[in-house]
Amino acid sequence: MKYIIFSDVHGNDIALRKLLEEEKPGSDKKFIFCGDVCGYYYGEKECVRLLESIEDLTAVRGNHDQYYIDAYDDTETTEKLIKKYGSSYKCKDDSVLEYVQRLPLRAEITIGGRSFSVVHGTPEDPLEGRIYPDSGIDRKEKGFACISGHTHYAMLRREGDILWINPGSLGQPRDGKGFSYCSIDDRTMEIAFRHFEIDTKPIIEVARKNDPENKYLEEIFYRRS
Repeated sequence: MKYIIFSDVHGNDIALRKLLEEEKPGSDKKFIFCGDVCGYYYGEKECVRLLESIEDLTAVRGNHDQYYIDAYDDTETTEKLIKKYGSSYKCKDDSVLEYVQRLPLRAEITIGGRSFSVVHGTPEDPLEGRIYPDSGIDRKEKGFACISGHTHYAMLRREGDILWINPGSLGQPRDGKGFSYCSIDDRTMEIAFRHFEIDTKPIIEVARKNDPENKYLEEIFYRRS
């Protein structure tokens, strides 16, 4: 069995479609999604449709998914989010709301006989916690293993018997390595990262139209370090 791990889609349906073209769901694959369907870009409704098409998917809620829930019927919160993250938060859709409301904050999954905690951030702070490649990991649990997202930095950390995996961001990479996900072979426990490029022009065109003052939405795609 091959486990496909991805995170932080952020309304980038082009990247999610690319993943599912490369890693076609089937009986030999299971998928793990570390959260953030919503935020920044504008294809969250299509992303939900694609996620729901994956038969064997373990998924958790991200901080932007929680923001979407909090802002859904709150105009003041919506305006604050639009100012910071862009106008995708204007795109109210019941199917998106219902999907992210169903997502748990935490999940557990066993791969190759090893138990993994699945969160968006950290087990202590599942929505907002961050572990970067250079962050300290202070865990007392023997054999602790975690799969998380949130930072948009691909990461594989082994410290003693601790294992921490972050697939990076499928929708908005910030580490200069490109759009990314990773996989685990449950027989060998080999962990492999995959970085790829997509045509970002359609996303950038919509961002320029909807959020002309939020240059970050475009500039982040050109980051190389």
